[in-house]
Amino acid sequence: MSQKGIIINTSDSGHVDASDHAILFKAIFGVGGILNVGKKLEISKVNNNKIRIYDGVYMMSNGVPIRIEEYEDLTVASGTLGYKRKDIVVAEYIKNGLGEGNDIARIKIITGEYSVTSPTVPTLMNSSTTLQELLYTLTIEETTMNIDSKRPYILNGLNKAVFFEE
Repeated sequence: MSQKGIIINTSDSGHVDASDHAILFKAIFGVGGILNVGKKLEISKVNNNKIRIYDGVYMMSNGVPIRIEEYEDLTVASGTLGYKRKDIVVAEYIKNGLGEGNDIARIKIITGEYSVTSPTVPTLMNSSTTLQELLYTLTIEETTMNIDSKRPYILNGLNKAVFFEE
Protein backbone atom coordinates (compact mmCIF):
# COMPACT_ATOMS: atom_id res chain seq x y z
CA MET A 1 0.00 0.00 0.00
CA SER A 2 1.50 3.34 -0.98
CA GLN A 3 -1.04 5.59 0.74
CA LYS A 4 -1.42 6.03 4.48
CA GLY A 5 -4.32 7.69 6.22
CA ILE A 6 -3.94 8.98 9.74
CA ILE A 7 -6.77 6.99 11.27
CA ILE A 8 -7.51 5.56 14.69
CA ASN A 9 -8.79 2.02 14.18
CA THR A 10 -6.79 -0.21 11.87
CA SER A 11 -5.30 -3.67 11.69
CA ASP A 12 -2.67 -2.48 9.18
CA SER A 13 0.81 -3.14 10.60
CA GLY A 14 2.21 -0.56 8.17
CA HIS A 15 0.20 2.18 9.86
CA VAL A 16 1.38 5.75 10.45
CA ASP A 17 4.67 5.93 12.33
CA ALA A 18 7.17 8.57 13.49
CA SER A 19 8.56 9.09 9.98
CA ASP A 20 5.09 10.11 8.80
CA HIS A 21 4.83 12.62 11.63
CA ALA A 22 8.31 13.99 10.82
CA ILE A 23 7.22 14.69 7.24
CA LEU A 24 4.12 16.50 8.50
CA PHE A 25 6.08 18.54 11.08
CA LYS A 26 8.74 19.49 8.55
CA ALA A 27 6.01 20.73 6.19
CA ILE A 28 4.34 22.77 8.94
CA PHE A 29 7.42 24.34 10.52
CA GLY A 30 10.02 24.22 7.74
CA VAL A 31 12.96 24.99 10.04
CA GLY A 32 14.31 23.94 13.42
CA GLY A 33 13.37 25.84 16.57
CA ILE A 34 11.57 25.81 19.89
CA LEU A 35 7.80 25.32 19.98
CA ASN A 36 5.74 27.76 22.02
CA VAL A 37 4.90 25.31 24.83
CA GLY A 38 5.94 25.06 28.47
CA LYS A 39 8.98 27.07 29.53
CA LYS A 40 10.27 26.88 25.93
CA LEU A 41 13.47 24.99 26.89
CA GLU A 42 14.67 27.84 29.09
CA ILE A 43 18.26 27.23 30.22
CA SER A 44 19.81 28.05 33.58
CA LYS A 45 23.11 27.46 35.35
CA VAL A 46 22.79 25.13 38.36
CA ASN A 47 26.52 25.27 39.14
CA ASN A 48 29.82 25.26 37.21
CA ASN A 49 29.28 21.63 36.23
CA LYS A 50 25.55 21.50 35.57
CA ILE A 51 22.94 23.26 33.45
CA ARG A 52 19.19 22.81 33.61
CA ILE A 53 16.91 22.89 30.58
CA TYR A 54 13.25 23.33 31.42
CA ASP A 55 10.20 21.84 29.73
CA GLY A 56 9.41 22.38 26.10
CA VAL A 57 9.83 20.92 22.64
CA TYR A 58 12.60 21.49 20.12
CA MET A 59 11.51 20.78 16.54
CA MET A 60 14.54 19.72 14.52
CA SER A 61 14.80 20.86 10.89
CA ASN A 62 14.19 17.25 9.78
CA GLY A 63 10.80 17.25 11.53
CA VAL A 64 11.85 15.19 14.58
CA PRO A 65 10.63 16.69 17.87
CA ILE A 66 12.61 16.39 21.11
CA ARG A 67 10.56 16.90 24.27
CA ILE A 68 11.68 17.68 27.80
CA GLU A 69 8.79 17.11 30.21
CA GLU A 70 9.70 18.90 33.46
CA TYR A 71 13.41 19.64 33.25
CA GLU A 72 16.66 17.93 32.28
CA ASP A 73 19.98 18.44 34.05
CA LEU A 74 23.05 18.06 31.84
CA THR A 75 26.57 17.68 33.17
CA VAL A 76 29.27 20.07 31.98
CA ALA A 77 32.83 18.67 32.04
CA SER A 78 35.05 20.39 34.60
CA GLY A 79 37.34 23.17 33.44
CA THR A 80 41.11 23.34 33.98
CA LEU A 81 43.09 26.13 35.61
CA GLY A 82 44.86 28.28 33.01
CA TYR A 83 42.61 27.17 30.11
CA LYS A 84 39.39 28.20 28.37
CA ARG A 85 36.87 26.10 26.46
CA LYS A 86 33.64 26.51 24.46
CA ASP A 87 31.04 23.77 24.81
CA ILE A 88 27.78 23.59 22.89
CA VAL A 89 24.34 22.29 23.75
CA VAL A 90 22.82 20.62 20.71
CA ALA A 91 19.70 18.83 19.57
CA GLU A 92 20.91 15.58 18.03
CA TYR A 93 19.21 13.00 15.83
CA ILE A 94 21.01 9.73 15.02
CA LYS A 95 19.33 7.49 12.46
CA ASN A 96 19.28 3.80 13.39
CA GLY A 97 21.26 4.53 16.56
CA LEU A 98 24.54 4.18 14.63
CA GLY A 99 23.67 0.59 13.81
CA GLU A 100 22.12 -0.26 17.18
CA GLY A 101 18.60 -0.38 15.75
CA ASN A 102 16.69 2.49 17.35
CA ASP A 103 16.83 6.12 16.27
CA ILE A 104 18.12 8.52 18.91
CA ALA A 105 16.79 12.04 19.44
CA ARG A 106 18.22 13.95 22.39
CA ILE A 107 19.63 17.19 23.73
CA LYS A 108 23.24 16.88 24.83
CA ILE A 109 26.47 18.80 25.48
CA ILE A 110 29.46 18.55 23.14
CA THR A 111 32.69 19.39 24.95
CA GLY A 112 35.09 21.68 23.12
CA GLU A 113 38.88 21.72 23.03
CA TYR A 114 40.97 23.56 25.63
CA SER A 115 42.86 26.70 24.64
CA VAL A 116 45.00 29.16 26.56
CA THR A 117 43.64 32.17 24.65
CA SER A 118 40.86 31.65 22.07
CA PRO A 119 38.80 28.47 22.29
CA THR A 120 36.73 27.48 19.27
CA VAL A 121 33.20 26.13 19.19
CA PRO A 122 32.94 22.41 18.32
CA THR A 123 31.82 21.55 14.79
CA LEU A 124 28.25 20.36 14.33
CA MET A 125 27.76 17.04 12.54
CA ASN A 126 25.43 16.86 9.56
CA SER A 127 25.67 13.53 7.71
CA SER A 128 23.35 10.90 6.27
CA THR A 129 23.00 9.35 9.76
CA THR A 130 23.56 12.21 12.22
CA LEU A 131 22.11 15.71 12.46
CA GLN A 132 23.12 18.20 15.16
CA GLU A 133 21.58 21.65 15.63
CA LEU A 134 22.98 24.33 17.94
CA LEU A 135 20.87 25.40 20.91
CA TYR A 136 23.24 27.14 23.33
CA THR A 137 26.95 27.95 23.75
CA LEU A 138 28.72 27.62 27.09
CA THR A 139 32.00 29.37 27.94
CA ILE A 140 34.28 27.68 30.46
CA GLU A 141 37.06 29.92 31.80
CA GLU A 142 39.30 27.89 34.07
CA THR A 143 36.75 26.34 36.45
CA THR A 144 33.88 28.80 35.89
CA MET A 145 31.10 28.06 33.40
CA ASN A 146 28.73 30.66 31.94
CA ILE A 147 25.90 30.44 29.44
CA ASP A 148 27.35 32.45 26.58
CA SER A 149 24.67 32.58 23.92
CA LYS A 150 21.21 31.36 23.12
CA ARG A 151 20.52 30.53 19.49
CA PRO A 152 17.09 28.95 19.06
CA TYR A 153 13.96 30.93 18.42
CA ILE A 154 10.29 30.29 19.04
CA LEU A 155 8.49 28.78 16.05
CA ASN A 156 5.00 29.81 15.10
CA GLY A 157 3.09 26.82 13.78
CA LEU A 158 1.26 27.06 10.49
CA ASN A 159 3.17 30.20 9.49
CA LYS A 160 3.65 28.76 5.99
CA ALA A 161 0.24 27.19 5.64
CA VAL A 162 -2.00 27.91 2.66
CA PHE A 163 -5.72 27.93 3.30
CA PHE A 164 -8.42 27.68 0.64
CA GLU A 165 -11.82 29.33 0.75
CA GLU A 166 -14.92 27.30 -0.04
